Amino acid sequence: ESALIRERENPRLLKEKALVLDRMKRMDEALRAYERLQELEPDDAYITRAIYNLKSINRPEVEVISELQKVMALPSRRDNPQLHGFLGEKLKKAGRLGEAAAEYGQARELDPDNVYFLKQEGFCRYRLKEYPEAIHLLGEAFRKEPTDFRVKTTLSKLYSITCDTDGYISLLEEVLAEHPDNVKLMGTLKGLKKKRGLKEDHNA
Repeated sequence: ESALIRERENPRLLKEKALVLDRMKRMDEALRAYERLQELEPDDAYITRAIYNLKSINRPEVEVISELQKVMALPSRRDNPQLHGFLGEKLKKAGRLGEAAAEYGQARELDPDNVYFLKQEGFCRYRLKEYPEAIHLLGEAFRKEPTDFRVKTTLSKLYSITCDTDGYISLLEEVLAEHPDNVKLMGTLKGLKKKRGLKEDHNA
């Protein structure tokens, strides 16, 4: 607050204030801070999402989804990856996985470097039992963030369901080649190869 008295138009300070107020659960004040920030940076996708998120608190999920879908039809909003991701989040919570996956997919296309959207679409595809799509999406996410335990665990289940141990081994080898210091990954790969070898010996 003291710094903002001297620099009322400083977006960085306003953003920090909004984040702190949000964490303190002072939602009305956080919303006002974000709305002021949006006046200064109207094209910031994260700020727009934060505003819609605060406005959705304590409102029925169905109502929020319906309103967001109308908002996303507007030309000024349809290319906002954060809003597509936010709608995907609400649809996923409501159990509408197919629609959620589609929204996460659009968010991913608009922001290809955002691994979160990639992961979330992959998890939705997994729950929809669309296994090849889920393996592709989560495999890409795993290559980018090999330390994500949830992604790794889900991939392990997917390769087990599809009876493709060799495919999982190939993926782990590729990722390990890019991250040779990942000891846990090395251990997983070693264990899989040993298990596969034992099965092959037994079958022989």
